[in-house]
Amino acid sequence: MSFKRNNIGIKIIFALSVTCLLILASVKIHDVQQKLNKYYWETAEFKHLYDSTKAQLDVVYENKKNIEKMLHHEKEDHRRTKDELSSHRLESEAQLSKEKQEANQRLESLNQEHKILKDQHSETQKEHKTLQDRCNTLQHEYSALNGAKSEQIEASKELNKEISALRVSVSQLQSQKRVITFNYTTCGRRMRAAEGQVREIKPLHDSCKNELATCRNLKQVAVVKSPAGAVAEAKDLQQFQALKIVATQRQALPPQPDEEEHIPNGIFA
Repeated sequence: MSFKRNNIGIKIIFALSVTCLLILASVKIHDVQQKLNKYYWETAEFKHLYDSTKAQLDVVYENKKNIEKMLHHEKEDHRRTKDELSSHRLESEAQLSKEKQEANQRLESLNQEHKILKDQHSETQKEHKTLQDRCNTLQHEYSALNGAKSEQIEASKELNKEISALRVSVSQLQSQKRVITFNYTTCGRRMRAAEGQVREIKPLHDSCKNELATCRNLKQVAVVKSPAGAVAEAKDLQQFQALKIVATQRQALPPQPDEEEHIPNGIFA
């Protein structure tokens, strides 16, 4: 009985041990499973990181190759530029030395020209001083000439005034001349008309004189013969006086309108 009890106790302990071992194993398995899952995700992440890093490295390698090519070209360009620069430097040095020699020669010639110009400047200063003195003299002469010119201008102004007055006098005299000419022409025409009238009246005057002489003779005869002759002589004398009055009136008559000259407008202005 005691052996059976011991076997049961051993079985129970074994079962409990096995159960504890199973629980521990399940817990361990669960932990391992969680760790495996964690490792799986980490592995996936690492793989993704590896792929991205690999892609970046590929890009870096490509860039490296391109940079190496560019660096190689740059080195070639640098070497070529260096050679060109050295050749250009040699040419520049040669050109600079040549220009330096030319500049020295030019400087020497300029120094000589400077000396010549300096001498010319001193001579020019002397001439300038002489011309300045001459200018001062001419200024004094110019001032004197200006004074004389002012006097001449004043005299010319007075002379112009006198000329203007003389022109006015000449215009007045010309007007008077035209008036006198007009009057002379008119008088000449009137005189010619009067001469014509005198020539016309002269035969009448001569006939009147003849008649007067005849009348006087008749008077003398009449006085001797009879008083009737005195009456006839008186009548003849009255006729003679009447003819004389007519002749005097014709002489006093003005000339005909067609013989008078027309007086221009403004002649007496």
